[in-house]
Amino acid sequence: MTETVSNSFFHSWSSLPRDSDFAWKGIQYTVVANIIWFFMFFVLGHVHPLPKSLTGHCKDYDKLVLRHRLVCIYHGIVAWSMGVYWHMTVNDRSCSKRITDLELAMLVNTTAHFVWDCAFMKYHGFLDTGNLIHHIMGIVSYSFTLFQQHNHNLLCLNILPAEFSNVNMHLREIYKRVGWRYTWAYYFNEYQYIFTYIVCRSLWIPACYYWMATCDTTNPAVMIIYPLHCVMSWYYVSLLPPMLKARNKEIKKFRDSKTTLLWFTPVSAEKVKEIGVSGGYEAYKM
Repeated sequence: MTETVSNSFFHSWSSLPRDSDFAWKGIQYTVVANIIWFFMFFVLGHVHPLPKSLTGHCKDYDKLVLRHRLVCIYHGIVAWSMGVYWHMTVNDRSCSKRITDLELAMLVNTTAHFVWDCAFMKYHGFLDTGNLIHHIMGIVSYSFTLFQQHNHNLLCLNILPAEFSNVNMHLREIYKRVGWRYTWAYYFNEYQYIFTYIVCRSLWIPACYYWMATCDTTNPAVMIIYPLHCVMSWYYVSLLPPMLKARNKEIKKFRDSKTTLLWFTPVSAEKVKEIGVSGGYEAYKM
C-alpha cells in the first residue's frame, strides 16, 4: 500500500522519514536510466537510420540535428505515455506521499534525459542558454525530490502538460531539415504547436503549482524553481503570437499568388522567393 504521511505530524520537507531500501532502489533506477539515455543520445544519436528519400540532400550537421530531435521525441512519447497512465490510474495529489515505483521511473527517466541531452548538445556545440537553464532547473528539482523520497506525485501533475507540445516542437525542426518548410504538414504542425504550447505552458503547468504551494512538505528546490520555470514558459509563450502572425501572413501570400500548398511536396525555393515569403521568424526551439 502506498505510504502517505499526515501533515499533522510533519511540517517540514526535511522531517519526512527516509528509507534506506528506497534510497538503494533510487540509485538502481538512476543508474539504469542514465545507461539508457547515454545510449540513446551518444549511440543512437549518431547512427539512427534516416530515410534516404528525405535526407539524401541533408548535410551531416542536419542529419545530426534530425537524429537528436528523434531521440528527444522518443523521450517525449515515453514521458507523455507514463503521464497519461499516472493520471488515469493514480492521480493522487495528497501531500507527503512517498514516491511509488511508477513515479520513481517517471522521475529518473526525465532526469537522465535532461543530463544526457545537455551533454550531447554541449559536445556538439549547440547547447544554448535557454536549454541549459531549463534542463538544470529540472535536474535540480527532480534530484532534490528523489533525495527527499516524497511528493513526486505533485510533480507528476506537470509531466502531461509539459510533454503535450514537445513532439510538435521537435517535428517543426525536423520538417525544416528535410525540406518540408513550405508544406501543409509544416503549417498544420506549427498551429498545433502554438495552440498546445500556449494552453499547456501559460495555463496548465502554472495551475499545477497550487498543489505544491499548499503542501507543507514540498521541498525548497521545487518551491523556488517551479515558479521560475513558469516565468520562463510565459516568456517563450510571449514569442508565439508574433510567430502566429508571421505564419498567417505566409499563407496569405501563397493564397494571393494562387500558389497551392501541398502536404508533403514543398513549394520550390524559386517560387517562395518570387512571392516574397520569408520564414525568418523563429520561436523558442528546445
